[in-house]
Amino acid sequence: METAKKAKFINYLYSHFKLKENNTNIKTEILAGLTTYITMAYALLVIPNILKFAGINSSGVVGDAAEQLSILNDPVIASLFTATCIASAIGTLIMALYANLPFALAPAIGLAAFFTYNVCMTMGYTWQQGLAAIFISGLLLIAITLTSIRQKIIECLPENIKIAITGGIGLFV
Repeated sequence: METAKKAKFINYLYSHFKLKENNTNIKTEILAGLTTYITMAYALLVIPNILKFAGINSSGVVGDAAEQLSILNDPVIASLFTATCIASAIGTLIMALYANLPFALAPAIGLAAFFTYNVCMTMGYTWQQGLAAIFISGLLLIAITLTSIRQKIIECLPENIKIAITGGIGLFV
């Protein structure tokens, strides 16, 4: 890259991400990003290996029968790995480039476990039924967000409940 183009790109990064206003620099942000990626990368492997027990595998087997299947020997589980990577990359890029927030987003391991062990294995729903329910709940969340119902619900909560929820999530994490 030519020196003038390189300087223009660096200036763009500083202005777009407000690095000087946040008392940081490009090197620090790259190291922080790598650190964040390394701390969450395990989810990329764990999530497909949890979901395989829900029957999301080429054999369609549920529970312990899926134990021997893995990313290496099952194309459906390998696809779950790829989908997890793509979803994480897209979510993180949207947070970085659109929202300008330093948050990495990835599917939640706890929710994958709940989906697999409770919804599919304990309650007996198929993984297709479970994903349909998740899709519908996502549509409902978008609807209550667009109609400002979500904000009204938040405003109705007493301040001590809001603080308790924040603290509870922090302790859980």
